[in-house]
Amino acid sequence: MLGLNMEPAAAEICASRGLRAHLTTAVRLIQRHFAGVTRLRCEALEAHETDERWVLLRFGVGGSVDEAMAAYDRFVDEWVADVPWPERDRISILFEPA
Repeated sequence: MLGLNMEPAAAEICASRGLRAHLTTAVRLIQRHFAGVTRLRCEALEAHETDERWVLLRFGVGGSVDEAMAAYDRFVDEWVADVPWPERDRISILFEPA
């Protein structure tokens, strides 16, 4: 999926929670709004005390901090408009300098 490296546990969460289409949306929005996306991967996360599970999209970005934060704001605007809750709550993003 669009250059995404996905952990098997993350793929299982997506399948069991019906998140695959929403994950595709997230990746498309990341690539649209962030400059110089690198190392895009999908990881599984779990809160052991509650057994809650979700996925994390982790990636590197180019540009300045201000540019990255402006990209994040644009991403969130579209993310909220395109993906319903609670599905959007089950997909998190984490970006860092490339």
